[in-house]
Amino acid sequence: MATSYHMVHYRRFSAQAGGLPLAKLDTLCRNALSQVDASGTALWQRAQDRVYALTAPDGRQVVLNRVADLASAVFGEMCLIQDGGFQALLELRASQVQLSNLTVAEIFSLNERSAPQGAQFVRGMIYWLAIGSHLFFVKTQSMTAEHLKDYLGWLLANWTCPERVESVSLSMQLRPRSGTGF
Repeated sequence: MATSYHMVHYRRFSAQAGGLPLAKLDTLCRNALSQVDASGTALWQRAQDRVYALTAPDGRQVVLNRVADLASAVFGEMCLIQDGGFQALLELRASQVQLSNLTVAEIFSLNERSAPQGAQFVRGMIYWLAIGSHLFFVKTQSMTAEHLKDYLGWLLANWTCPERVESVSLSMQLRPRSGTGF
């Protein structure tokens, strides 16, 4: 079985509403994801409502795909997707090709294909874990910490009650409290 290593990133979370600090990230996430729509279905069970359109005009969206309450933490899997576009595919059927006057080589064909109807290519992913006000995440490909911050800001501003989150901050500073750890 192959082994893959990824860097785990850390940010300390804080949010405000009305100039006052709010609850911890895991509590706010549980609150937001427990909000029900008119049919009584919680956001945990409405994937289509967990899609956030990025501000850039290129059709990119962030989707909170898998999300789970782990009792002591909240876990999330986010995907960066983009409308349209193509994906390069290497067809593993070799063929002989004349590449120049001097070279005949065996190659694999390289083609581009669009996503099948009802699907989009994943351009990047982030896996995150919120424990209190601590946020740990692993990012791949073109997802950034800024995408994560923007998504959490959108999620909490649109789905938390009774107060709406007005600002979100992710800090890389560790600020231990004397005698109490983190």
